[in-house]
Amino acid sequence: MPTKKTVPTSQRSIVISNIGQKKTLSKAQQTFNRLVKSIERKQKELLLTKTNLDNQMKFYAETLHPLETATLQTQKQLIETLFDIFSDKKIALKQERKKLRETIQFHLDDYLEKEGVPDEKIETIFKQLFGLSIDEDTKEQEKVHFKNIKASMQSVFEANGMDIDLEGFNVDMTPEEMFAYMKKLEEDIFQKGEEKPKRAAKKKSKTQLKKEENQRLAEEAKSKSIGTVYKQLAKIFHPDLEKDDSARKEKEELMKQLTSAYANNDLHTLLRLELQWIQKEDNNTDALTDEKLAVYNTILKEQVNDLEMEIHAQYGHPQYQVLHQYAINPLFLSTLDLKHEAKRTTDQNKRMQNMLRALGGDDEQKIQSVKKINNDVRKIQSEVDLIQNIQSMMDSCF
Repeated sequence: MPTKKTVPTSQRSIVISNIGQKKTLSKAQQTFNRLVKSIERKQKELLLTKTNLDNQMKFYAETLHPLETATLQTQKQLIETLFDIFSDKKIALKQERKKLRETIQFHLDDYLEKEGVPDEKIETIFKQLFGLSIDEDTKEQEKVHFKNIKASMQSVFEANGMDIDLEGFNVDMTPEEMFAYMKKLEEDIFQKGEEKPKRAAKKKSKTQLKKEENQRLAEEAKSKSIGTVYKQLAKIFHPDLEKDDSARKEKEELMKQLTSAYANNDLHTLLRLELQWIQKEDNNTDALTDEKLAVYNTILKEQVNDLEMEIHAQYGHPQYQVLHQYAINPLFLSTLDLKHEAKRTTDQNKRMQNMLRALGGDDEQKIQSVKKINNDVRKIQSEVDLIQNIQSMMDSCF
């Protein structure tokens, strides 16, 4: 006969049961059970989310990142080879030469975005192609980006009726100058806001005052209830009151759980301990009155919301920042398929290796290979543009 698997005490559900009783559960008891089950589901979802993201990071570090490093090395070789052909005027590329310049630029942009710090040879290729260094090009792009940010800020101020002068705000500021300027700007914004005519404070209605008073009382009741449960159980679980070694060890563990739950304001664990004690010692769930449950339910609702926020926060955690490059939006990390990304990277590396082999022939073979590579890049660029447009739309939605 198979043995029944024992569920650890810390994993047992704390729902109120009416087994053996004739009366049905009250509305407060039903709400309590629903919220408890929701919390337990959210806790499992949080654990699953963390485990999934940790596994994704492990796969990235052990499999995907090495593949990407190898692919970048192949891409660097391809850029150097294409540039050598581009620079060789003996090879009659004709109209393909201009397209080849764009192809090299496409690969350079992709390579620099992933590699970050280029070597001397890549620096030289970039400068010969575009007439300026990578650092100079980056600064030019920063100027354009800064100009757009400045224009957006000016529009926001004007829309809010604030006459704020941003003339002295420029991209060439040192970090210290930028900090001082932003501090002065903050003071100006505050002063402009103070200059706006203030509306007379609207007198609160009796309903509003009553609602605020109820909220204040509810907050007091919540704090008092958590403290009451803790004090009540601390007396019961105190290990020094036990003479039996086994019972003392059990209560030491319970006391640790109790103290940790109280410190973290974790009502769910406190209630689990309380309900287990009630059912074990008294078998009397009536000890949880509807008035008491009403307070508990308010706190449990907050705990459900907190867990939902914590689950969503995992996707934006800096620990998983490297994974964001593979998802249109951080929330899509839950469905991320890095194995597919690894296959795509492997295929990309093979394609570039094939290109390098094809470019190793005579001049005529090189010309034909360049034509094919140029056409392939045009198609890829169209796909990249489409993905970027979709990503922009997604960013605006979120």
